[in-house]
Amino acid sequence: MKHRPGRHKRGMSQSQSPLFSPLRTRAQRDRMARQPAGANFLAPIIADTLLDRLTMVTREFSRCLLVGAHDPSLIAHLNGTGTELTIAEAGPRLAAENGALAVEADAIDLPFGSFDLILWPGGLDSINDVPGALVRLRALLAPDGLLLGAFVGDGSLPRLRRAVMADGVRSIARMHPQIDLAAMGNLLQRVGFALPVVDVEALTVRYGNMFALVRDLRAGGLSSRLSPAPAPLTREEAARIAAAFAAEADPDGRIGEQFRLVHFSGWAPHPDQPQPARRGSGTASLSEALKPQK
Repeated sequence: MKHRPGRHKRGMSQSQSPLFSPLRTRAQRDRMARQPAGANFLAPIIADTLLDRLTMVTREFSRCLLVGAHDPSLIAHLNGTGTELTIAEAGPRLAAENGALAVEADAIDLPFGSFDLILWPGGLDSINDVPGALVRLRALLAPDGLLLGAFVGDGSLPRLRRAVMADGVRSIARMHPQIDLAAMGNLLQRVGFALPVVDVEALTVRYGNMFALVRDLRAGGLSSRLSPAPAPLTREEAARIAAAFAAEADPDGRIGEQFRLVHFSGWAPHPDQPQPARRGSGTASLSEALKPQK
């Protein structure tokens, strides 16, 4: 198998040179402001999931920070709840159209303890300083405040990733490395979040060809932001990748591609929160629990 630089799972440390281009990130985010309503099919799926999880929390949140202004319906919903809503958005045009702060998630500079809820519906996977962004968000939460988010994570787009490795395609990095799922929970804990939870939901979307998938990736702000930008595909390379992608079609001719939506949450510590049991404090043994019931 060919070795492709950047195809590894993404670690949690930041290298000296940025992995993602801030200029390309801002341009992609602003392109989302110009697309037709409904073009980004992932946005309502992620928003609905986050809001469903929020309904399980038996408390009200009066001060909310939303990271990302790409989902007008989510903004309208949050405004309708009566919460005091602040929005942070990397794309200057998207920020201006929604009254948001034009800033990257890893550079938000607001007073500590300003919010009791932070929602991040997509985007953590393309932040240069993931730990730094989470440290900042942790500092922005008041005690017992909640961070709730989601991103397209480890194991996503396996068929497209295999297709770009087709014979005759230059061996360079074209797709983003992905955040390691197991490391995410450890990172939340390391940066100071209490009761961290990380889980994944697999979503399969069926396409007629690779170009339909690429349109969805662009609409969702998921196309390449690598720095430096990879060299453009030649017409022959694009054809080879499209053929390799089509070769994985089901009998009906459509290709099922997978998006793995990683959901994460963590709380700013507070004395009244449940505490994990001390190791060895349990009174029942595992062997007793596994015995068949009479």
